[in-house]
Amino acid sequence: MISTLPPALQGSYMKTLKLEKTAHMQAEVKSFKSIVKTLRATKNYLAGATDDEKLTIAKVLYFFEDQDYEHGGDGSAESVGDMVTKMIRDTENEIKKLREEIRKSR
Repeated sequence: MISTLPPALQGSYMKTLKLEKTAHMQAEVKSFKSIVKTLRATKNYLAGATDDEKLTIAKVLYFFEDQDYEHGGDGSAESVGDMVTKMIRDTENEIKKLREEIRKSR
């Protein structure tokens, strides 16, 4: 679409489009960092949590992960720690991918 503009405007439009995309990716990185921070706090809390608390936490995490409130993992309170660890790893991988995309776009 930008290629249909007069040549004198194309560069400015491309620069704006690139900047907008980069800004969105940077905002997503910031959001993912917040998620990791929350998940780490959750993991620390789990060390002293009761089984009922663990199951409640698992339900909330599944809701955020899949918007599936009724799903509760494998039904064991122990599985929530593994779930949090996996979510941290997956989110950190997403951050790495986004940072690489940002780096390439510059």
